[in-house]
Amino acid sequence: MPCEEAVELATHAVEADIAGDVAKAIEFYTRAADALDRAASVTPAEAAEMRGKSSEYRNRAGVLQGKLQASQLEAMAQSAQMAQQGAQLAGQTNAAVKTAGGYGTVAGAAAVGAVAGAVVLGPMTAVVAAGGAAYATTRKDTVGDVARQTGQAAAATATAAKKFNDEHNITGKLYDATAAAANKAKEVNTKYNITGKLTAGATSAYQKASEFDKKNNVSGKVGSSISSGLTAFTSAMGGAPAKKKDLPSVPP
Repeated sequence: MPCEEAVELATHAVEADIAGDVAKAIEFYTRAADALDRAASVTPAEAAEMRGKSSEYRNRAGVLQGKLQASQLEAMAQSAQMAQQGAQLAGQTNAAVKTAGGYGTVAGAAAVGAVAGAVVLGPMTAVVAAGGAAYATTRKDTVGDVARQTGQAAAATATAAKKFNDEHNITGKLYDATAAAANKAKEVNTKYNITGKLTAGATSAYQKASEFDKKNNVSGKVGSSISSGLTAFTSAMGGAPAKKKDLPSVPP
């Protein structure tokens, strides 16, 4: 069958179909069918076979389209259910945060728990510890009282740290120092043209290599030798030219 375009498209379609990539498979099946229809109109001798495969690909695309729509509807239903559950959880969360004494207390307790967990048993434990500490602030017992006091203290410490930074402009001064160092490096480069010299050296080396290659045809000779060697090896091993691929069938 002479339609190489259709063979390539159909092969991609079957591969995507087997891999479960439904949308991609639909696209390639449709394009393969279109290519076969075009080829059939100019190749009367094989038109019947081509139109038969075209019909096979279009039918498979239709089946996959139905599956795709069903999965999309299912995803939409799940999204709606998750949104409803999220709304319920939000209401429960607001009530719990109110019990804890506000978001600042919850965040403070979580931060303390995270640091303690990281010091003792590492990052993963830090995540769990942070979540546990945050949850503890919502409890209405002695554990909850301790967690809320810890959270409030941590929140107060964070506020004090921000106030100290605002008064002394620590982060601003760090930025200025970094900028000054970058400017100095740029000044040195401008004065001595370091990047320019490096670029010129690299360009000169490339030009010399290119001139040598043109003069001696190095790449041409290497390419020819490789090609000849591969051909001889294939012949010696009893190999033969690759056969034309046939149009693949759709999966069952």
